[in-house]
Amino acid sequence: MKFNFKLSKLTFLLLGTLLTIMSCVKKEFDAPPTTSQNPEIPASEIVSLEEVMKKLVVGRYTPVAIDKYVKCVVVADDRSGNFFKNIILEDFNSDLGISVLLDQNEINAIYPIGRTVFLKLTDLTISEFNGLPQLGMGVDASGSSPRLGFIPSALVASTLIKGASGVPVVPRMRTISTLTAADLNTLIQLDGVEFQSVTPTTTYAENKGTTPQSVNHNLTDCAKNVVIVRNSGYSDFAAELLPSGNGKLTAIYSVFRNDKQLFIRDPSDIVFDKARCGQAGGDTRITAAQLRIDFKAGKTTIPAVFVQGVVISDGSNGNIDSRTVILQDGDAGIALRFSAAHNIPLNKTVKININGLSMAEFRGLLQVATVTLDNVQVIGNGSVTPKQLTVNQINLDIHESTLVIIKDAELSGGATLGSNGGNITLKDATGSATLFTRSAATFASQALKTGKLAVTTIVSEFDNLQLQLRKIEDIEGGGGGGNPNPTTGVDEKFDGQSNNADINIPGWENIATKGTRKWQAKLFSGNLYAQSTAFNDSAPEMETWLITPEVVTATYSTLSFESANAFPVHDGLSVWYTTNYTGDPASTTWTKINAKLVTTSDPQNTFISSGNIDLKGFGAKVRIAFKYNGAGGTNTSTFRIDNVVIK
Repeated sequence: MKFNFKLSKLTFLLLGTLLTIMSCVKKEFDAPPTTSQNPEIPASEIVSLEEVMKKLVVGRYTPVAIDKYVKCVVVADDRSGNFFKNIILEDFNSDLGISVLLDQNEINAIYPIGRTVFLKLTDLTISEFNGLPQLGMGVDASGSSPRLGFIPSALVASTLIKGASGVPVVPRMRTISTLTAADLNTLIQLDGVEFQSVTPTTTYAENKGTTPQSVNHNLTDCAKNVVIVRNSGYSDFAAELLPSGNGKLTAIYSVFRNDKQLFIRDPSDIVFDKARCGQAGGDTRITAAQLRIDFKAGKTTIPAVFVQGVVISDGSNGNIDSRTVILQDGDAGIALRFSAAHNIPLNKTVKININGLSMAEFRGLLQVATVTLDNVQVIGNGSVTPKQLTVNQINLDIHESTLVIIKDAELSGGATLGSNGGNITLKDATGSATLFTRSAATFASQALKTGKLAVTTIVSEFDNLQLQLRKIEDIEGGGGGGNPNPTTGVDEKFDGQSNNADINIPGWENIATKGTRKWQAKLFSGNLYAQSTAFNDSAPEMETWLITPEVVTATYSTLSFESANAFPVHDGLSVWYTTNYTGDPASTTWTKINAKLVTTSDPQNTFISSGNIDLKGFGAKVRIAFKYNGAGGTNTSTFRIDNVVIK
């Protein structure tokens, strides 16, 4: 239907913080919504947003004063933290959308994307915020200047009446140049677009420290039209890398004064899988396997092509040169040498223009050189399942630069992984190989584990077969290892972890014994902590352990920590200790600690201190474990721990 509302009355001025769209506080939802059917509201009681928009007067807060409903569908919620205390609704009976202000967090728990909402208009107020139409309730005069009031949390349910969920939400196709006021507060899709300025280290926003910062990124098409994409520093994806290719972007269209703005709901709204505007070699893909075949055939110069795959190397732990990336493409892999240090994380799917580059072997390892950073496009997340092989089954012609797992292996040749120049021996029943650890690796001083191990490693070559770890968690099972100096205490605030990544701390163990989920680092209001949850887990049962290094209780005998919950439906957190850790929680003898823990009856999102727990009677050397039990769909509580101290 046509848009009757005269937007010529709206004033578009300079860019700033869009108060009601952007997050001020990141909140996280960990429990599924309850489905329902549409309420029995007669069609005669339904009006379109066109009738509501007629009430808008720029610069005023106008009561809607219509005793009827607008039937809408939620097209954006606050799940990712990029929207704060508001949802975006599109009208079933017109082409219009509206931003609705709610004095409530975790709105997506009740009003997720795709839920039908019957918006009761009787007590609502309409206004605009720097050009953007909004609905709220009354006027908030508590600040230095009046503003549209939020709908109080006590009135949300009676004002936004829930309908059926699962309604398909389809964006409308637009181009940057054709975006108009009629598209405000609606879900739109742009094709053939890319970020104007992006490097392999550019993130969506800034969430480091105690004051996360929202960031604007210019989005452009090949005709050089530009629109702003604004991302909250409190969003779950703030620290994720900005994709650098070209493709489609889905977002909510907004404005701030004179500036057109877009707000994505989460990174899945961006699919940049094509070459950037004018980029050479972007139309033809070559596989890693074909590159290896070409080299064997004597070809050393690469034609106008690109290679695409998942990064299996992890430069953050220092066990690979900062100018090298190992890329796996299906069952084959390739090493790429860069002209400068990069910061491309593990498990990112990347597309790399290798037009005109050369291939050569260095001490037997095939490498593509020399890649420049501006030829890398980060497409999104990816993963590679390591291929299970024995040492004797590894064939460098086939498996070089791929990820494998060797089970029932043993390590020898030194006290730590960095012993003997980093050349430790890995042996299984079929043979042995060198497991190499650079002196610069964060885990170089890690004590060797004993017993039978499962070792995930990159197959490499240095004159002969060489295996290369990515992180200490690549070694699983066995005994020993852990803290190479058990006289050291523990003081862990999780500040060095990456948001939304599995906890990875030297000396600690993070192991899933049922299901695949592990403890992850999570960021809230500048604070990092460890979190475990079964929400949306597909496994029938979940059990995961976060285990401290071993400590000597004669020196360090007092344990304390803090725990918190969110969306509690079951008590799934427990604390244990052991004096004989085997490297496998399932085969270790554990004793439960009667510690003060958060329960379902405690306030959500509030950390509770355990108090001081005396470890002297537990044994001479102990490890402490935080265990989470849950099940997707039933026992889905979220539990968090922080400030773990053994002193």
